Amino acid sequence: MKYLFDEEGLRMLEAFCYADALFSFDFDGTLAPIVPNPDDAKVSQKTDDYLRSLHENTSIVVISGRSRPDLLKRLPFKVDFAIGNHGLEGLPSSTGSLDIAADMTRQWHEKLKPALVKTAGVVIEDKSFSLAIHYRQASDKRKVKLKLLELASSLVPAPRILLGKYVVNLVASGAPHKGVALLELMLRTGKRAAVYVGDDENDEDVFRLGEESLLTIRVGEDENSAALFYLKNQGEIDRMLRHCLDTYKKIGRKRSL
Repeated sequence: MKYLFDEEGLRMLEAFCYADALFSFDFDGTLAPIVPNPDDAKVSQKTDDYLRSLHENTSIVVISGRSRPDLLKRLPFKVDFAIGNHGLEGLPSSTGSLDIAADMTRQWHEKLKPALVKTAGVVIEDKSFSLAIHYRQASDKRKVKLKLLELASSLVPAPRILLGKYVVNLVASGAPHKGVALLELMLRTGKRAAVYVGDDENDEDVFRLGEESLLTIRVGEDENSAALFYLKNQGEIDRMLRHCLDTYKKIGRKRSL
């Protein structure tokens, strides 16, 4: 894992701009800073401005763990696709998977609610096609996390468990994940290369694809990540976007809208 703003990383980023790559991003912790209350998450004005300009040059997609309606209201800039629920919701090919995921989510919620309703600092977010159990406000986070994992492992049908920053996500096993979503969106946008930026465990589904046509970037260095490059923190997303815009200015080519 190498720092994006070293010489090699910048050369790679510029090469993907010249290759007319699809630019794809996670939302929380990537385009928007992590905040104590997820409802308060938003893109800064500077990031919004950069993304509006980037969209004039290439296609943009956002693939988030949020529900798609929640994600859409947080995207003031234009995108070609907004995909929610970790790659499942909004993907053109996933209509059949949505019904299965919705049924599983209802069952999990009914089973977990009585067990968690009295657990201080825990909030169950029902996103229709997946569950997110937040424990950021719990006083003993380690103890609560272990309890959540124990409960999740007892569920039938068994979910795929995705850990995030003080959140346990429960997703239908076999549902399209972020990696599957990105590959489909590359086909649908006609792009033969893509840049993907994410910060969490579910973004590893993209990082682990290992495709030469992908430039993968993680927010925050992690020696266990499969991403090729990293940004030191979420604030560096603006620096990355600005460098891309400078490169597109050199190229002198706008996308066909």
